[in-house]
Amino acid sequence: MKNNLSRLGLIALVSTIIVFSCNEVQDRPAREKELAALIDSLEAGYSTFSKVDTDQLRSISDTIEAHLNDIQRLYVGEQKRELAEPLSKYRSILKLLPDVSVRGIKVRDECQITLKQLTDLRDAIASGATVDALGNKIDEAYVAKALKNEGDVARILITEMKQITDRAVQVHEQYALYFPVASHLVDSLRSVPPIKK
Repeated sequence: MKNNLSRLGLIALVSTIIVFSCNEVQDRPAREKELAALIDSLEAGYSTFSKVDTDQLRSISDTIEAHLNDIQRLYVGEQKRELAEPLSKYRSILKLLPDVSVRGIKVRDECQITLKQLTDLRDAIASGATVDALGNKIDEAYVAKALKNEGDVARILITEMKQITDRAVQVHEQYALYFPVASHLVDSLRSVPPIKK
């Protein structure tokens, strides 16, 4: 009887160890490395993205709108093709700007949140923590789920930051190309009184 109880106790102990081992984070160094690579990619994307000057972009938007309003107010008659085409391209810059400014602010905030969550998870794994700040158990399932969720968000953010950065470059290129035409036209129209119909 005593022998049977000992065997049952041993079986229970082994079962507990097996369950505990299955729930433990399987390979902490590998998980840390995976998280570090993800953090590095996100930080690299953010480093380039953070150089986008949203104040300057708003200034460009204000300038374009002011020029177009002046041209509409002061220009009389039908625009010649050689003038209408660059002005149309100049106007089209405004379509690029909302994405750069509005999406840019949203992406910046989401990026900072995601970086913190990824860094906290990496640090928790590195320190051997078994519970998170909310008391949730940090096991293999927890880490796998967090890595998938935050990894998916990080990859989306990296793509969005690149798109916004490319869009900002496009705005600057288009503006540099068509600003002189619009500015010269506005200066010319302002220098003479409008023709009455």
